[in-house]
Amino acid sequence: GGCWAPLPLRQSVSGSGCVCVAAQRRNIWIGGPELMVWAPMMSEPFDCHHCKESLYGRKYILSGEQPHCIPCYDTIFANTCDECKEPIGHEARELFYEDRHYHEHCFRCYRCDRSLADEPFTCQEEELLCNDCYCSEFSSKCVACDKVVMPGTRKLEYNGSTWHESCFICHTCEQPIGSKAFIPNKDDIYCVPCYENHFAPRCFHCKKALTKGGVTYHDEAYHKECFVCNGCNTPLAGQHFTSR
Repeated sequence: GGCWAPLPLRQSVSGSGCVCVAAQRRNIWIGGPELMVWAPMMSEPFDCHHCKESLYGRKYILSGEQPHCIPCYDTIFANTCDECKEPIGHEARELFYEDRHYHEHCFRCYRCDRSLADEPFTCQEEELLCNDCYCSEFSSKCVACDKVVMPGTRKLEYNGSTWHESCFICHTCEQPIGSKAFIPNKDDIYCVPCYENHFAPRCFHCKKALTKGGVTYHDEAYHKECFVCNGCNTPLAGQHFTSR
């Protein structure tokens, strides 16, 4: 999910008399501090927790329950941008990814320098890359449709080649193989039922596919259960018998 970012779209007055900047939900923005302006009530002291200077009539930021003037807040609490190594001040839009903080303008593709603030991206060996640059350098192509297999796409790999999951289909019935067993034949892939129907030898007796075992007699294949005595139906596989 996304995090919060301060976007000065409108202002609302809270019940305490403080003017607060509204915030809007965004994909990867992290929350900045909430700015406030102290109402002019001079009957009691209201100072910055760090430098002790008065905050009357000045903008300030609460950290926990402690008010801080803007310079002190930025000095003490501002995160450091992972790219430029400079502090990210309270007015900057800040992005947060994998425990790293960035200025919005520093969150860019390592190859083409495109802004990634509102773009899909990936991280390859600590380098941020837009999808176009990642695909041109690292993604494989589907051998069936010749299109790039995008990051995060379900894929299947076999014999050094890559397919989109939806492209890895039986040559005969054209149904996706998915996680089912399959049999290759030359350059084609077959699901087991289609392969048996097309390539398996047929039992001379019942004409059905012979998928395992069996008996050969006079160059004809039989299921073991089909190779029986014509008189009593006793199975003859491995037995002595005579023929007429």
